[in-house]
Amino acid sequence: MSGRHEPDEDKYPPLSEKEKREAYSVYIAAIGVLIIIISFFWNIVSLLFGGGE
Repeated sequence: MSGRHEPDEDKYPPLSEKEKREAYSVYIAAIGVLIIIISFFWNIVSLLFGGGE
């Protein structure tokens, strides 16, 4: 082993347009869920420490 690793170009074929759209949809959905979770915790923290006027 020489420690040099050549990337395997043939291991993963290029994605089709449909697969790219599906991957983007998954990323957008994950970002949306993350925003909802952050918003939920932000509201909980503001209720606990904001004084609750």
